[in-house]
Amino acid sequence: MAGFLKARNKLMLFTDGDYVESNDKRSIVALKENAARIELRNTKSIQVIDYKLDKGIIPEKDKADKDFFKCDHIVECLNDDDKIVYAVELKGEDVPHALEQLTSTVKLLFEPDYRKNCKPFLKVCNNSEIEALKGKMIRLRAVSPKPGSNMRKDNGKKRSATHNVKYAKEGELRQACIRYKINFDIDSIVVKTGHSENI
Repeated sequence: MAGFLKARNKLMLFTDGDYVESNDKRSIVALKENAARIELRNTKSIQVIDYKLDKGIIPEKDKADKDFFKCDHIVECLNDDDKIVYAVELKGEDVPHALEQLTSTVKLLFEPDYRKNCKPFLKVCNNSEIEALKGKMIRLRAVSPKPGSNMRKDNGKKRSATHNVKYAKEGELRQACIRYKINFDIDSIVVKTGHSENI
């Protein structure tokens, strides 16, 4: 049994610790904070690990890392062939800041120079597993009770749901996503509270 656990932990993006909220094959992984919530449906009964990133892997009290924005959760889904990783930020109405937090999380995952300056994150991450994620399936979600209306026409052009408040933050996230081949369709990233999807 110990050998199995050791082998399983080698697959984890982060070493085991009290920031692991769950590590099992539960049918629904429910993430919620205040008014924001999302459900990930584990229809294939695969191993799913929910890591608490903000106030977990990166503790709030760590003043040395106060400049590191980070999303609330990283959820790692392990199947026989590959892994899917969610980075989820649960937010009120401040969607621009949620996008900023997702951008910073992408940098923590994929930019070694950025990562090495965040000691709590660097201490627990499995660098080889994280490096193997490049070009793989990463799903970003900013969950908000009021994410904004869907894509709409404005002066004959389509704009993103929250274009009026976050052009700069959206641009930064797009650049990070393009660099590491992550889906950067803002209207698939910003979802309304109560959203659920199959892993």
